[in-house]
Amino acid sequence: MTDLIIEDVEEEKNIVVKRNELIYSQHNLSATAQKMMAALLSLVDSRSKSLPKFEFKISELAELLGVSYQNIHKQIDSVTDELQQQFVTVPIVVPEKGEDYSVKKHGFSKFNWFKTCQYFPHTKKAVFIFHEDIEKYVIDITSDFTKYQFIAIKQLGSKYAIRLYELLRRHYTIAEAEKGTSERFVTISIIELKTMLSLGDKYSLYSKFENRVLKVAQKELLEKTDITFTYRALERKTPNSRAPVKNILFTIRANKKTKPIPSLSDNRPVFEQLRDFLSIEAASRVCGKYTDLFVTDNLLYVYNTIATGTVINDQAKFFHYCLKFDMANNASALNPATYDDENQKDFIRVVVMSKWAQITDEVKDELREYGLTKGFLADVFAYWKLNIDEANIDDLVWDKLSASEQLSLI
Repeated sequence: MTDLIIEDVEEEKNIVVKRNELIYSQHNLSATAQKMMAALLSLVDSRSKSLPKFEFKISELAELLGVSYQNIHKQIDSVTDELQQQFVTVPIVVPEKGEDYSVKKHGFSKFNWFKTCQYFPHTKKAVFIFHEDIEKYVIDITSDFTKYQFIAIKQLGSKYAIRLYELLRRHYTIAEAEKGTSERFVTISIIELKTMLSLGDKYSLYSKFENRVLKVAQKELLEKTDITFTYRALERKTPNSRAPVKNILFTIRANKKTKPIPSLSDNRPVFEQLRDFLSIEAASRVCGKYTDLFVTDNLLYVYNTIATGTVINDQAKFFHYCLKFDMANNASALNPATYDDENQKDFIRVVVMSKWAQITDEVKDELREYGLTKGFLADVFAYWKLNIDEANIDDLVWDKLSASEQLSLI
């Protein structure tokens, strides 16, 4: 067994290849566990003869999965438990197109995803070794397989969306999408679909299955992947029909509204970490406006604030607030609680924070070092306290103060 040590990854080249038995498999993995398994498979050459041992730094694994270091560090134990304890059920005989899977006709093979998962806290490295029974489904493949780019599922949050993406991609290949094939049709019985999704008796009413599974997956695929789909319950001939649903017709198309791969071309770790709080577009704007170090510092401030138990109703809004005032470096200076004098507290709230964008870096450095005991803002505070009586300093007064080196008007 060879070792695969992960370094820089070109996401556009990360192709997940699975034999169709694995596509038609039954399992109940969370979205994070599915993505971890797919991410590792995307690093493997499907023409190779054996699976390697994967060795990652946790930070590299976080980058590959598109999650924050804090999240993967927190989830690594539970996700590896899930991947080693849950088994996948794979049909031994692949169902023909349009044919329902049955144990009697197609048989099954059950096995775990991983043989070994290890984590070394001192080096912050993780090691993954796939179960040997999975090898024939993911390597040395020449026919009867499905492939897709890992980046296409990287941003999906629903475990059902990931499974439906794989099932539909089986019938609408990357080559067909590139060739311009307009659409493909596939009918899947609702029993077969629920079996592959490991739903059991869950969502027994079609309306609940539609709202919790189909519509959620449809929305996510439209917004975040390279394919989209519509569906129709074949037994319901009219919009008001309540006939029992047995079969669903899916119409699969290339997604021309969303181009997920170019929009995710910014694959810096900080961009992926921003996805904990922001949309792709908002994350791109932040990366374009601030340096990586600036963003990373303030992300850490947000994580630490959350870790203290502070209730934050709108985390995206709070993160933008932290960026605006660079709270990672200015939390003490801009926290009114730092100051004993009530007038100083009001001055920080009313004047300093409202004028923060106009204050020079030199003056900000003074505030961080001396507070309101020394420097330009200390002089402004003295003037404000004597003459404004807790009112705002208007632009004219501020400009006059800024222009006077000696502040002779005090």
